[in-house]
Amino acid sequence: MKRTTLTKALRLAQPALADKEYVPSFVCFGFNSSVVQAYNDAIGIRVVCKLGIDGAIEGQRLTSLLFNANSKQVKYEQVDNSIKIVAGSSEGLFPVLPQDEFLFEFPELDPKIQINGDDDFMEGIKRCLISTTDDEASVLGGITIRIKDGQATLFSSDHKTISKYVLSQSVDGTNISMLPATFCRTLQKMIKLTKLEPTIGFDNNYAVARFGDKVEMFTKLVDDKKIKFNKTINEFLGDFESFIEMPKTFRSAIKQSLGTLEGTKQELCELIVSNSKLTVHTKSDRAEIRRIIKLSDDHDNVSILIEPALIERVLKICDHLRILDKVSVFGDNDRYFYIVRNKYTV
Repeated sequence: MKRTTLTKALRLAQPALADKEYVPSFVCFGFNSSVVQAYNDAIGIRVVCKLGIDGAIEGQRLTSLLFNANSKQVKYEQVDNSIKIVAGSSEGLFPVLPQDEFLFEFPELDPKIQINGDDDFMEGIKRCLISTTDDEASVLGGITIRIKDGQATLFSSDHKTISKYVLSQSVDGTNISMLPATFCRTLQKMIKLTKLEPTIGFDNNYAVARFGDKVEMFTKLVDDKKIKFNKTINEFLGDFESFIEMPKTFRSAIKQSLGTLEGTKQELCELIVSNSKLTVHTKSDRAEIRRIIKLSDDHDNVSILIEPALIERVLKICDHLRILDKVSVFGDNDRYFYIVRNKYTV
């Protein structure tokens, strides 16, 4: 077999290898007559690869040999519980874990709902990951998809913020449970690796992203039926009508605020809207800065405390805002909302 053919398949399956060996098979590539696969208890990836090995080989040691070899061909021979691999002047002998110890069986799905992983969908994934907690065990550790009348909307939250992104494509079906954040991040990586636009299919329990006819990535969906994103957002927004244009100097004002707070125990700044002017006031035990910005649109008078670090996340993608009593809202069009919970109303 060509070494590049094998290494390409391994690179595609590699994102599903676990970082640590809690379970031996989670750090292994599993082989059978037609595919190489990996599974780390969160996602599984399988790639068409007719190597002819039956069993599992530790991923890090196998890639260390093959990725750093300089041969065009790879020769291999399986003997009992080991496999000998020769790549030019490099040679390795690896224990083989029996295939029945590779704990995850890839489900054969008959997707009831399909979504195209186009640029718009991936932009929604990217933006919703901003509000996703890093705690994968949390009920908020992923992105939820809600579907109503053919309109699909992505939601996420990390307790402090909520992201909402309305997809442009029409989707037939009902609500989909939460996609784990790990799956969403790996989806971004797999698009770069395959250079293909995936189709994501869903049944009641699993999601599968298919990249052409040779690469599939699976995950188990998270039950999130108790999370009522639209209800929560409506309660926060109240009488919200529309955004106003974000002043260009607001971005630098937030960066000034963060610089004032850096290295201190304080984490809040004050946003004050009065007489068509927005004041960003930040006070720490080391400095105090006040920046007054003229607004080009009408805005109700309001004064709140907020974490500027949460605003900084979206300064490059949002150009509109609205400051309310309970939350501050940012966006760049009517399809994207980034909502930050205010700490206090002053």
